[in-house]
Amino acid sequence: MCPSINMEDRGFVVNAPLLATGGKTMHRTSRPRTKFSLLTLLGLLSAMAGCTNAVDSRPANRSISGKPTAPVNITYTVPDKADVGKAIDAVVSFKVLQAVENLKLTLTEGKGLRIVSERTTFDYGARAAGASFSETISVRPEEEGILYLNVFVTGGYRGKVMTRTGAVPIKTGNKGTLDAPGRLTRDSEGRRLIEMPIPDQDR
Repeated sequence: MCPSINMEDRGFVVNAPLLATGGKTMHRTSRPRTKFSLLTLLGLLSAMAGCTNAVDSRPANRSISGKPTAPVNITYTVPDKADVGKAIDAVVSFKVLQAVENLKLTLTEGKGLRIVSERTTFDYGARAAGASFSETISVRPEEEGILYLNVFVTGGYRGKVMTRTGAVPIKTGNKGTLDAPGRLTRDSEGRRLIEMPIPDQDR
């Protein structure tokens, strides 16, 4: 940052002809202290201007919003309807689209849902692109409505940690309606199941 300079206070004096009378040149000076040439003064002014330009040209600080999403496709399979107090199995499957390090799957319970299974975190280490995984977890609804099992797939991609998040909707009782019913199938015992990809979202 450049300081302000008061030319008179500093005793800077410019010698300049004001009036020629009788062949003699008269000069007016203010407070004759140390004399500087006009060239010296111009040099000082030029340096000040250069300093001002340097300040004006500084880049502004800008914040970048948004969160990168891990290149992962996630799908799930759950019963088309659950009952309060009765545990069901939810199958979470995913496929990595790029080579990844420290791959991890984490499952958490949403409001009104309890995870029965003891294990909720799965570590897979380093995996090549195209690797697929599937985990089954038991959950128990404790109220009616659309309940959610939260899904987080995290990994390192070229030195950058990225996460894909989503939620498995579980219809319980007669309250609530699923926005997208997905594909209905049946298991080996004839029970109706819903298969559907997980949209990227936070819950």
